Amino acid sequence: ICFNWTIAAWNAAAIWSLKGFLNASMADYPVMATGHIAGFLAYALSMYIYWKTHENSLTKIFIWWTVGLLLVLVNGLHQYFWGFDDQLAFYYSESGQAANIENIDLSSKMTERRIFATFGGSNVLAGFLMLTGAIGFYIMYRWAGNFAPPKQSRILLCGMFTAAAVWVLINTGSRGAIAAVGGTLIYTLFWLDIKKKYKIAGAVI
Repeated sequence: ICFNWTIAAWNAAAIWSLKGFLNASMADYPVMATGHIAGFLAYALSMYIYWKTHENSLTKIFIWWTVGLLLVLVNGLHQYFWGFDDQLAFYYSESGQAANIENIDLSSKMTERRIFATFGGSNVLAGFLMLTGAIGFYIMYRWAGNFAPPKQSRILLCGMFTAAAVWVLINTGSRGAIAAVGGTLIYTLFWLDIKKKYKIAGAVI
């Protein structure tokens, strides 16, 4: 296995995180933070080893990433349409006082209805979708080609995937992620082989 800058970067981050023990008032936080970063290092290292030691491993990794992405999207959709209401109903039944909802840390997550799915925050979910969305679309496009007729299958399955991903992304409420997607689309639009007036109209819209 040859040297890899990604692994080296995560190694450096894990080692640098030990600095947090020097001024910490209690050991719990640096222990959790260092363990968290070390977990990323272990994940990156395991993916790198698998990639270097197995044939067609990158495609398999992308497939499993896409499976995870689909599960996150299903979880996000369920949370938006049913999960938030269930959370509020549970809290009201436990507390007996609806007004107390404003006094707990999770109040914003339950009342603003910003999807966070399996993640700790909406912005983290938005970043995950930004990083994995293109890979997921590519895998879905290839997989849909196995069904007849392939063209219609790709339109249907890729359309459903895109609609779900865009819906969840928008309802994370992450302005930065939405702006980044918009900027990417405008940038892509100007690279397409279409008339200039259509490019300008698309950018304005």
